Amino acid sequence: MHEIESSLLDCYRKHISKSTKANQTSENLFIAYSGGLDSSVLLFASKQLLNKKLIAKVQALHVNHGLESESDRWQTHCQSICDKYSIELFSNALNLLSSSDKISENLARNARYEFFESHLEQNNLIAFAHHQDDQVETLLFRLFRGTGIAGAGAIPESRKLGDGKIIRPFLNISKNELLDYAEKNKLKWIEDPSNSENGFSRNIIRNTILPLIKQSWPKVTDTLNSFTHIAREQNEILIEIANNDLLAVSLDNPSPKNISQIDLTKFIKLSKARQKNLLHYWIVNHPQNDFSRATNQEIEELLKQLEKYFGDINFEHSNGFKLNVKLGNCRVRFYDNKLWLCQSSEPTKLDNVIPWDNITQPVNVFDKQKIFAINSEFNEEALVLRAPMDGELVSIRPRVGGEKIKPQYRDKSCELKKIYQELNIPHWQREWLPIIYYNDQIACIPGVLINKNLSSKSADTAIEYLLNEKQK
Repeated sequence: MHEIESSLLDCYRKHISKSTKANQTSENLFIAYSGGLDSSVLLFASKQLLNKKLIAKVQALHVNHGLESESDRWQTHCQSICDKYSIELFSNALNLLSSSDKISENLARNARYEFFESHLEQNNLIAFAHHQDDQVETLLFRLFRGTGIAGAGAIPESRKLGDGKIIRPFLNISKNELLDYAEKNKLKWIEDPSNSENGFSRNIIRNTILPLIKQSWPKVTDTLNSFTHIAREQNEILIEIANNDLLAVSLDNPSPKNISQIDLTKFIKLSKARQKNLLHYWIVNHPQNDFSRATNQEIEELLKQLEKYFGDINFEHSNGFKLNVKLGNCRVRFYDNKLWLCQSSEPTKLDNVIPWDNITQPVNVFDKQKIFAINSEFNEEALVLRAPMDGELVSIRPRVGGEKIKPQYRDKSCELKKIYQELNIPHWQREWLPIIYYNDQIACIPGVLINKNLSSKSADTAIEYLLNEKQK
């Protein structure tokens, strides 16, 4: 078996699911097939494995970007080759020029990946033909733009895509090796003229920079490819350290992906390098952040403010410290000696009184946030709020200060300020949490407390108010 075919088979077997291995069955393999040299080799190699019954089923996916005059002819070529191999081809013609005459690399890439993802079912694999030279181009591209050790790992061998997974079996194979294999097997492929044009950043690296470097360092591709392996290994170590550090500074949360508060008294004792590493990991892995990355400047600003206030690690007077720093798509706040991860869209303050004439319909209180009234399960042991009686006016009001209420866990009324302190409600949420009134009496604060004096006596009158997308 040729090295290229064995590389594909090894990668395929490595990434098939454990359930498939246990049942000794083979999963469907998709080939991302553009019709160029690299993907033509990948398709042909997969056909050889299919003939030897080492892979049960192979299908191809082709994207017609419509950006070249020859795009339709290329699609026809891909269909012809797949028909020859008896491999099913799914094609998708895009219309990227409808809104703009200039198409970015990212726009074309995103449209392409959306098409690929739409075809992947649970545990399906899609193979891409990225090779060693692509790996080096990606490394240089990221270094020129600015990257850390994670980005220096360049193209990963595999990653999730929707319900399936991308695999790249040729990352240790050079472009020249693919060309040699294609010529020996008399393969036909498309030459995309845009690859020779320097309108795209990667083409400049491929056509100008790398050839110039190779004149003085002929082995530079091997050397830089080895570096990407080292970078990925070192990044795995950093991830492991960050995961352990995050669990160590969290508040008894067993999953690092759901931690929204960290103990600043523990965090501040880490070295600055580990603090940065932890913050990058915390932000990018938290679903509330929508998995976006924090910039180095954002993290530097956060650490600068923490160091300025807690330089002597003195937490006795920390109540006066106000923190509100953007990290990724979130903001980091400070309260009760903890760093809190909050969404950037969290409201700042409710400014006006909102009448709620019909509680069967939700009422808008903030942008994209509403309060709903739902029937509540009645429980004699756990107090629940009663619905408003006939004639009682329901309204939503901001906090003005001095309000009193008897919460469900107290026997006497006290100021709302003290209740917020008892319930550990951070100061910024106290400014915007909406208060529901029946006439001029506080009925509840959704998700926080109810008025014990207005508790329900039966299931018929039990009600609950919910604030959707309420920030924690």
